[in-house]
Amino acid sequence: MKTNLTLTAFAIAGILTCGLANAADTGTITFDGTILDTACTVAPASETQTIALGSSSNTALETGVGATALPTNFAIVIADCPTYPLNISIRFSGVTDTANPALLALSSGSAASGFGIAFFEPDGSTQVNLGVNSAARSVPAANTTLNFVAKLMATSATITPGAYSATADFTVIYD
Repeated sequence: MKTNLTLTAFAIAGILTCGLANAADTGTITFDGTILDTACTVAPASETQTIALGSSSNTALETGVGATALPTNFAIVIADCPTYPLNISIRFSGVTDTANPALLALSSGSAASGFGIAFFEPDGSTQVNLGVNSAARSVPAANTTLNFVAKLMATSATITPGAYSATADFTVIYD
């Protein structure tokens, strides 16, 4: 009987101790945001674009992983923004390159390989990784053009020549 009473006392003490230990593992999360009465629109000419990156020799990218070639400017035009001050950014998405997930992968039907498509801010040197917001920009109520640069970026020391394509989506992010 004394053994059962001792085991019961240890079990109760264990349960109480577990409850106290868990009490120290709590926290609070506060969620804030804004509901917009209207949002900007993407100008029709910017909704679906084909950007010709051109041609380059494979040796231009074979100088090493991270080498770039064919910097090409492109733009996304935003229209009809609300009248209050607004900051927006762009988030590019798509299939990520297996060697460098910051890059857009080439489409599966591409003959070329060993590189991906990198996105950059207008300065051409600040990279915008896939799935990460571009720099926020203040947007007036009128139309505004958001400029970017696309470049081929080597992910391998060996570049296989041939035709290539890649497809990215973009989302307007309101800050």
